[in-house]
Amino acid sequence: MEKGQKLGLVFLFFLVTSFCFFGCATLKKEECLTVDWYGIGYEDGTKGYKTSRIAKHRKSCAKYGVLPDLQLYQRGHSEGLREYCTPHKGYQLGLHGRSYNDVCQGELEVLFQEAYNIGKDNFFLKQEILKEQKYLGKLKGKRLQVNDLLKKKERDGKDCVGLKKCKKIIDDIWFLDKEKRALHLKILSQKNLIAEMKQTLSDMTVQSRFK
Repeated sequence: MEKGQKLGLVFLFFLVTSFCFFGCATLKKEECLTVDWYGIGYEDGTKGYKTSRIAKHRKSCAKYGVLPDLQLYQRGHSEGLREYCTPHKGYQLGLHGRSYNDVCQGELEVLFQEAYNIGKDNFFLKQEILKEQKYLGKLKGKRLQVNDLLKKKERDGKDCVGLKKCKKIIDDIWFLDKEKRALHLKILSQKNLIAEMKQTLSDMTVQSRFK
Protein backbone atom coordinates (compact mmCIF):
# COMPACT_ATOMS: atom_id res chain seq x y z
CA MET A 1 0.00 0.00 0.00
CA GLU A 2 1.39 3.44 -0.96
CA LYS A 3 2.09 6.13 1.62
CA GLY A 4 -0.67 8.37 0.29
CA GLN A 5 -3.24 5.58 0.60
CA LYS A 6 -2.16 4.85 4.17
CA LEU A 7 -2.51 8.51 5.12
CA GLY A 8 -5.94 8.57 3.51
CA LEU A 9 -7.10 5.57 5.52
CA VAL A 10 -5.75 7.06 8.74
CA PHE A 11 -7.57 10.33 8.03
CA LEU A 12 -10.80 8.47 7.26
CA PHE A 13 -10.49 6.48 10.50
CA PHE A 14 -9.96 9.73 12.42
CA LEU A 15 -13.07 11.26 10.88
CA VAL A 16 -15.23 8.23 11.69
CA THR A 17 -14.04 7.90 15.26
CA SER A 18 -14.27 11.65 15.83
CA PHE A 19 -17.83 11.69 14.54
CA CYS A 20 -18.78 8.86 16.88
CA PHE A 21 -17.05 10.52 19.83
CA PHE A 22 -18.72 13.88 19.37
CA GLY A 23 -21.89 12.76 17.60
CA CYS A 24 -22.75 10.06 20.14
CA ALA A 25 -22.55 12.46 23.10
CA THR A 26 -26.00 13.43 24.33
CA LEU A 27 -24.81 16.55 26.20
CA LYS A 28 -22.06 19.07 25.49
CA LYS A 29 -19.62 20.42 28.08
CA GLU A 30 -21.56 23.65 28.61
CA GLU A 31 -24.79 21.66 29.11
CA CYS A 32 -23.15 19.29 31.59
CA LEU A 33 -21.76 22.16 33.69
CA THR A 34 -25.14 23.93 33.89
CA VAL A 35 -27.43 20.92 33.61
CA ASP A 36 -30.97 20.85 34.98
CA TRP A 37 -31.57 17.14 35.48
CA TYR A 38 -35.30 17.59 35.95
CA GLY A 39 -35.46 19.47 32.64
CA ILE A 40 -33.32 16.85 30.87
CA GLY A 41 -35.57 14.09 32.18
CA TYR A 42 -38.68 16.02 31.12
CA GLU A 43 -37.30 16.55 27.61
CA ASP A 44 -36.36 12.88 27.27
CA GLY A 45 -39.83 11.90 28.44
CA THR A 46 -41.56 14.12 25.87
CA LYS A 47 -39.47 12.45 23.16
CA GLY A 48 -40.40 8.93 24.25
CA TYR A 49 -36.97 7.89 25.51
CA LYS A 50 -36.63 5.30 28.26
CA THR A 51 -35.08 6.29 31.62
CA SER A 52 -32.07 4.17 30.64
CA ARG A 53 -31.04 7.10 28.44
CA ILE A 54 -29.59 8.68 31.59
CA ALA A 55 -26.65 6.28 31.21
CA LYS A 56 -25.69 8.10 28.01
CA HIS A 57 -25.97 11.45 29.79
CA ARG A 58 -23.76 10.09 32.58
CA LYS A 59 -21.16 9.03 30.05
CA SER A 60 -21.27 12.42 28.32
CA CYS A 61 -20.78 14.37 31.56
CA ALA A 62 -18.42 12.03 33.44
CA LYS A 63 -15.32 13.52 31.78
CA TYR A 64 -16.31 16.92 33.20
CA GLY A 65 -16.78 15.57 36.72
CA VAL A 66 -20.57 15.91 36.61
CA LEU A 67 -22.84 13.11 37.80
CA PRO A 68 -26.59 13.02 37.08
CA ASP A 69 -29.24 13.42 39.77
CA LEU A 70 -31.29 10.28 39.20
CA GLN A 71 -34.26 11.35 41.33
CA LEU A 72 -34.65 14.71 39.58
CA TYR A 73 -34.22 13.06 36.20
CA GLN A 74 -36.88 10.43 36.92
CA ARG A 75 -39.35 13.05 38.20
CA GLY A 76 -38.86 15.12 35.08
CA HIS A 77 -39.08 12.04 32.88
CA SER A 78 -42.41 11.03 34.42
CA GLU A 79 -43.85 14.48 33.75
CA GLY A 80 -42.53 14.40 30.19
CA LEU A 81 -44.22 11.06 29.56
CA ARG A 82 -47.57 12.62 30.45
CA GLU A 83 -47.12 14.90 27.47
CA TYR A 84 -45.80 12.13 25.25
CA CYS A 85 -48.29 9.35 26.09
CA THR A 86 -51.32 10.84 24.35
CA PRO A 87 -53.45 9.23 21.64
CA HIS A 88 -52.64 12.09 19.26
CA LYS A 89 -48.90 11.54 19.71
CA GLY A 90 -49.28 7.78 19.27
CA TYR A 91 -51.27 8.25 16.08
CA GLN A 92 -48.69 10.66 14.65
CA LEU A 93 -45.83 8.28 15.46
CA GLY A 94 -47.54 5.39 13.70
CA LEU A 95 -48.63 7.61 10.81
CA HIS A 96 -45.00 8.48 10.05
CA GLY A 97 -43.70 4.92 10.54
CA ARG A 98 -41.72 5.72 13.68
CA SER A 99 -40.92 3.26 16.43
CA TYR A 100 -42.42 3.17 19.91
CA ASN A 101 -40.27 2.29 22.94
CA ASP A 102 -43.09 0.93 25.16
CA VAL A 103 -42.59 3.70 27.70
CA CYS A 104 -46.27 4.42 28.43
CA GLN A 105 -48.05 2.68 31.29
CA GLY A 106 -51.59 1.86 32.41
CA GLU A 107 -54.60 3.47 30.74
CA LEU A 108 -52.32 5.91 28.93
CA GLU A 109 -50.54 2.98 27.31
CA VAL A 110 -53.79 1.37 26.14
CA LEU A 111 -55.04 4.50 24.36
CA PHE A 112 -51.58 5.36 23.05
CA GLN A 113 -51.08 1.86 21.62
CA GLU A 114 -54.53 1.85 20.01
CA ALA A 115 -53.88 5.17 18.31
CA TYR A 116 -50.35 4.10 17.34
CA ASN A 117 -51.65 0.93 15.67
CA ILE A 118 -54.25 2.89 13.68
CA GLY A 119 -51.60 5.36 12.54
CA LYS A 120 -49.27 2.50 11.63
CA ASP A 121 -52.02 0.82 9.56
CA ASN A 122 -52.41 4.12 7.74
CA PHE A 123 -48.65 4.29 7.13
CA PHE A 124 -48.43 0.74 5.79
CA LEU A 125 -51.41 1.31 3.48
CA LYS A 126 -49.63 4.34 2.04
CA GLN A 127 -46.56 2.19 1.42
CA GLU A 128 -48.71 -0.41 -0.33
CA ILE A 129 -50.27 2.28 -2.53
CA LEU A 130 -46.82 3.47 -3.54
CA LYS A 131 -45.84 -0.11 -4.41
CA GLU A 132 -48.97 -0.61 -6.52
CA GLN A 133 -48.40 2.72 -8.27
CA LYS A 134 -44.87 1.63 -9.10
CA TYR A 135 -46.22 -1.61 -10.57
CA LEU A 136 -48.76 0.42 -12.59
CA GLY A 137 -45.89 2.45 -14.02
CA LYS A 138 -44.14 -0.76 -15.09
CA LEU A 139 -47.31 -1.99 -16.80
CA LYS A 140 -47.65 1.28 -18.69
CA GLY A 141 -44.01 1.12 -19.73
CA LYS A 142 -44.47 -2.45 -20.97
CA ARG A 143 -47.55 -1.43 -22.94
CA LEU A 144 -45.59 1.34 -24.65
CA GLN A 145 -42.87 -1.13 -25.63
CA VAL A 146 -45.41 -3.59 -27.02
CA ASN A 147 -47.21 -0.81 -28.88
CA ASP A 148 -43.94 0.34 -30.49
CA LEU A 149 -43.12 -3.22 -31.55
CA LEU A 150 -46.63 -3.65 -32.92
CA LYS A 151 -46.36 -0.53 -35.06
CA LYS A 152 -43.00 -1.67 -36.38
CA LYS A 153 -44.38 -5.09 -37.29
CA GLU A 154 -47.35 -3.45 -39.02
CA ARG A 155 -44.96 -1.34 -41.10
CA ASP A 156 -42.88 -4.40 -41.93
CA GLY A 157 -46.03 -6.25 -42.95
CA LYS A 158 -46.81 -3.72 -45.67
CA ASP A 159 -43.57 -4.47 -47.49
CA CYS A 160 -43.05 -8.14 -46.70
CA VAL A 161 -42.06 -10.52 -49.46
CA GLY A 162 -42.51 -14.26 -49.32
CA LEU A 163 -45.29 -16.32 -47.80
CA LYS A 164 -43.25 -17.64 -44.90
CA LYS A 165 -41.90 -14.24 -43.91
CA CYS A 166 -45.29 -12.56 -44.23
CA LYS A 167 -46.97 -15.28 -42.16
CA LYS A 168 -44.35 -14.80 -39.42
CA ILE A 169 -45.05 -11.07 -39.33
CA ILE A 170 -48.81 -11.63 -39.24
CA ASP A 171 -48.41 -14.08 -36.35
CA ASP A 172 -46.20 -11.59 -34.49
CA ILE A 173 -48.79 -8.85 -35.01
CA TRP A 174 -51.52 -11.11 -33.64
CA PHE A 175 -49.53 -12.01 -30.52
CA LEU A 176 -48.42 -8.41 -29.89
CA ASP A 177 -51.96 -7.11 -30.29
CA LYS A 178 -53.19 -9.77 -27.87
CA GLU A 179 -50.49 -8.80 -25.36
CA LYS A 180 -51.35 -5.12 -25.77
CA ARG A 181 -55.04 -5.77 -25.01
CA ALA A 182 -54.11 -7.93 -22.02
CA LEU A 183 -51.86 -5.19 -20.66
CA HIS A 184 -54.64 -2.66 -21.16
CA LEU A 185 -56.97 -4.75 -19.01
CA LYS A 186 -54.27 -5.19 -16.36
CA ILE A 187 -53.72 -1.43 -16.27
CA LEU A 188 -57.44 -0.78 -15.83
CA SER A 189 -57.58 -3.36 -13.04
CA GLN A 190 -54.51 -1.86 -11.37
CA LYS A 191 -55.99 1.64 -11.55
CA ASN A 192 -59.20 0.38 -9.92
CA LEU A 193 -57.20 -1.33 -7.17
CA ILE A 194 -55.25 1.85 -6.43
CA ALA A 195 -58.45 3.92 -6.43
CA GLU A 196 -60.02 1.52 -3.89
CA MET A 197 -56.93 1.62 -1.69
CA LYS A 198 -56.89 5.42 -1.80
CA GLN A 199 -60.56 5.51 -0.85
CA THR A 200 -59.87 3.17 2.08
CA LEU A 201 -57.00 5.42 3.15
CA SER A 202 -59.23 8.49 2.92
CA ASP A 203 -61.94 6.79 4.99
CA MET A 204 -59.40 5.72 7.61
CA THR A 205 -58.08 9.28 7.89
CA VAL A 206 -61.51 10.91 8.08
CA GLN A 207 -62.87 8.42 10.63
CA SER A 208 -59.82 8.43 12.90
CA ARG A 209 -60.59 10.19 16.18
CA PHE A 210 -56.90 10.46 16.99
CA LYS A 211 -55.67 12.68 14.15
